Amino acid sequence: MNSQLKTGLWAGLVFISGACTGGREADSEETMEQSNSVTLVRNDAEKKVEVLVDGKLFTAYLYPETIAKPVLYPIKSSQGNDLTRGFPLAPRPGERVDHPHHIGIWFNYGDVNGLDFWNNSDAIPEDKKSGYGTIIHTEILSTRESREGAELEVAADWVGPDGRILLKETTRFIFFLHPEKKM
Repeated sequence: MNSQLKTGLWAGLVFISGACTGGREADSEETMEQSNSVTLVRNDAEKKVEVLVDGKLFTAYLYPETIAKPVLYPIKSSQGNDLTRGFPLAPRPGERVDHPHHIGIWFNYGDVNGLDFWNNSDAIPEDKKSGYGTIIHTEILSTRESREGAELEVAADWVGPDGRILLKETTRFIFFLHPEKKM
């Protein structure tokens, strides 16, 4: 890891994803003490959950219908600098506009039952859409906050172009304060 990145990030992220066929754990507490270093701010109207570190935006889990998969975007440094590019969600002057499917951080594959879930975006021509799948956020299963960090657990369906669900996914994102930042 280069030293610039090591000193620029003040939060960490782990995500654990696994397919499931049914059932779910009981919901956890939606809110806890607000004095935590890492907090989650749920905004169902804007289809996002913001992750704040020391009250500042670190990232947000976004799940609008306008993108082909849920993503973490933007990713910010401890100084508030964007570590992810703006395109295609918030283009910046002089920025490259290639790879419209590269939005923040996401988890998926390029071949699931012959469908490409990795490269899907609004730039796919209509006559080629039959080769692409979409990951549709279905539910926020739980949010947890503690002195150690915060967790966000979500569910999503991996759907083929015919509307058939190929996979049901549960992902748990774990956000924590970088050990060098802890007091």
